[in-house]
Amino acid sequence: MTIQKSIRVALSGVGVLALALVAGCASNVTKAIDQAKRTDIRIVFGGAGAKGMIKTLRDGTDPRIQANVSYSPKFIYDAIKLTAEARLKGERLPARTIIPSVLITRDNAKDFYFPDSPF
Repeated sequence: MTIQKSIRVALSGVGVLALALVAGCASNVTKAIDQAKRTDIRIVFGGAGAKGMIKTLRDGTDPRIQANVSYSPKFIYDAIKLTAEARLKGERLPARTIIPSVLITRDNAKDFYFPDSPF
């Protein structure tokens, strides 16, 4: 069974207004919604900032895509930088450090769209 078919089966008969998924899956979700001819699903929310979803958000080509959340590969840079800065000061990082995500909307999507990105 394909991912789209699995999603379509899962959506059958369910009245949903919003879905929260990883950005890459959100693309399959919108296709499954279209194939199932569902009109009750108004918002598909994806996280991780996949370039296809960011482009869709930026261009406004699918009104169901209203926002995304960054999960940038740059996070590893941020983590290494925080660690190096702490070590240079002779400090330790807390056991838990949260590097915040950014809410991506149509207004700021241009800042998160990288056409040459593999993801």
